Amino acid sequence: MPLSNPIISRVAPVKVGGNPSAGVGLLASAFDHVHPLIETAGPTNLSLGGVLSNEMIRRVSSALVGRSIVTDQNTSSASSSVVTPADVSSRLNFALKAAEEYAALWVIHYNTAAAGTGLMLGVNFDGTIDDLRYGLLIATGATTIYSGSATSPDTLLGAATTGTGGGTARMALMAAYIRCATAGTMALRFASGVAASAVTIPTHCFGICIQR
Repeated sequence: MPLSNPIISRVAPVKVGGNPSAGVGLLASAFDHVHPLIETAGPTNLSLGGVLSNEMIRRVSSALVGRSIVTDQNTSSASSSVVTPADVSSRLNFALKAAEEYAALWVIHYNTAAAGTGLMLGVNFDGTIDDLRYGLLIATGATTIYSGSATSPDTLLGAATTGTGGGTARMALMAAYIRCATAGTMALRFASGVAASAVTIPTHCFGICIQR
């Protein structure tokens, strides 16, 4: 024989304070009450700074300002048979604000028409630059990798006469740091290492750009 006869109820627990928005103190709240954010020191009066569309919010000193973190992918393939650089895709370009610092990374797959033709990659910025550095790691074969670095826009990096030759696609990583004096667009650029021989970048290559 049991010593107690517990009563099981389907009714939600009684809320402290009698309704979902009520409570006695911060810790004695209703079971479905949303707790507020509380500063452990302060309070600090925060002002709202400039926030552009699609930006995240970050706190800088006593202001809330926008922070850009953008990622995208190309939805159409790109091919080039010339040695003059051109944008890979407008979707892999990033709009940068004046007087800000950014880090960017592009993950690229590629193929070339001939084993003696290489893919060349660079970074361009159409605004004014305070500082720029970008580097390329690119697989030119199953066991071979090229690496290079540049500090001037549209400096093409890569092994001009070494490519995949229409075989298995290889991978390239381009990383960049830039400090802008004026606003502008940063673009990933590509070209063939050998005139009249094609290099191809397929769809679903992607890039990410983070404002410091």
